[in-house]
Amino acid sequence: MNKQQLEKSATRILVVSRVAAFLVLGAAISTNVALAGDGSESNAPSTVSSVVSSPPPPKFAPMTPGERFGNYVIRIVGPQALITTAAAAGISQAENTPKEWGGGAEGYGKRI
Repeated sequence: MNKQQLEKSATRILVVSRVAAFLVLGAAISTNVALAGDGSESNAPSTVSSVVSSPPPPKFAPMTPGERFGNYVIRIVGPQALITTAAAAGISQAENTPKEWGGGAEGYGKRI
């Protein structure tokens, strides 16, 4: 083998070893990510959980009838509902749909 053939062989070996290293690293990272969220508890203390403590989750409290009614009223006549209705009426006005309602302020009022 001459010097040029040896260099080609060395380059091929280097490329193959790099590809293999990337594949192994990718598999290791994928496995780590897949196992990270499985919820299994281990006896070994985690550095993140020992440093950062989270508060306990809040207890579920169902809405009272007054809260439900307040949410209903806000969703029906609140600012978001009015803006959405006005925008939809404006789009319908621009497209002149339905044609029976015509144009102008009267047609816009009917669309709202």
